[in-house]
Amino acid sequence: MDQKTIKKLLHYRVLIILVSIFLISANSYAQEIVVPLSSNPIQARFSRGGYSKVLSKMPLKLPFFDDFSYAARYETDTALQKIDPFDTLWENRFVYVNNTFGINPPSIGVATFDGLDAQGMPYSVGTAGRGQPSDTLTSRAIDLSNLNLSDSSVFLSFYYQPQGNGDAPEEEDSLTVQFLNKKGNWIHVWAKPGTGTTKFKKALIRLNVADSVISSGFQFRFVSYANLSGN
Repeated sequence: MDQKTIKKLLHYRVLIILVSIFLISANSYAQEIVVPLSSNPIQARFSRGGYSKVLSKMPLKLPFFDDFSYAARYETDTALQKIDPFDTLWENRFVYVNNTFGINPPSIGVATFDGLDAQGMPYSVGTAGRGQPSDTLTSRAIDLSNLNLSDSSVFLSFYYQPQGNGDAPEEEDSLTVQFLNKKGNWIHVWAKPGTGTTKFKKALIRLNVADSVISSGFQFRFVSYANLSGN
């Protein structure tokens, strides 16, 4: 992110994360090699255990920021605990944090929505059809209680890229963003189909503070829709 963009964002209270979105059917061991696999052995070897239930009860303060630059090179055991999103920010780990799938990403690391669970295995082998709810990335609760209910300067900002170093997503695949409203319901606020540009694009979603301030803390999540039978 250049200095001009940073200065512009300082005029807002921004919920900001940096996300690379891939709806893919291939796995890469390096940027020069793409190997078709139905699972991800790196996730099976290095993925962590369950996330802390205690942390989820402690709302975060603004700003919320993650650029996944902690992605490890997984040729060595130093990759342990560095392929999952930080549990201090996220409630689940169904995405694959890495630095190999992105093509010219804004940051070093990306979070890949690869259609595999936290252990790198298909959600449902043999399931027919595309466009099924697949990977999710859910934020921890965020405290917005200090904001004015009429505030209109709160945004969720992120970068996303279809395909990357993987097969192109199908038209039935999509990426969605959902906000948790004060009634406790997940509401669709943004969606992009699997087709379109393969370059990183920036999304900026305005948050309705009056509808999002709840006692347990505001949350947002990404949900990808894809094939559940493999990578």
